[in-house]
Amino acid sequence: ILSGGTPSKQVDSYWQNGNIPFFGPTDYTGAIFQLTTAEHITNEGLKHCASSLFEEGVVIITARGSIGKIVVVGTPMAMNQSCYAFRPRNDEFEYLFFLTAQLIEHLKAKGSGSVFKSIITADIENSILFLAIYISFFAIASDIVGINAVVKAILNENGNVINVSIFPLRIPYCIVAC
Repeated sequence: ILSGGTPSKQVDSYWQNGNIPFFGPTDYTGAIFQLTTAEHITNEGLKHCASSLFEEGVVIITARGSIGKIVVVGTPMAMNQSCYAFRPRNDEFEYLFFLTAQLIEHLKAKGSGSVFKSIITADIENSILFLAIYISFFAIASDIVGINAVVKAILNENGNVINVSIFPLRIPYCIVAC
């Protein structure tokens, strides 16, 4: 579980003429891939905050504000402290994306009857999920990768495209807890 942080807004050199996208919950558009953000920080700002520069394929969830939104980093970016990030193994973000979607649904169900105010690391660490059989998932993954490549290309070409999503795509589950 990777976290983010915001460099001081009091220091102009952290923000002025920044070219590093800086993701926060208000940047969520409903698209799978996050390519743009409202704010940008400088390299100096990145050095003076708790965020890393997250590479393409990292999965980000919003933990405060718009809680439980999921995006895949589509261009290198940093993020604020209202988010968590997950780095996929072997650059296969598709499986991690769907597993994270299941995690969010689990956390929402667990919090039913109460207001879903935030996600904390303990919520994630103490969750039990049922995993799709890895082989079964990757039998359809090549199709998902192809769809995602098209979606990302459309988003790159036309920044006005919003709510592009392949949900509600469901994957098979097996009874293997992790």
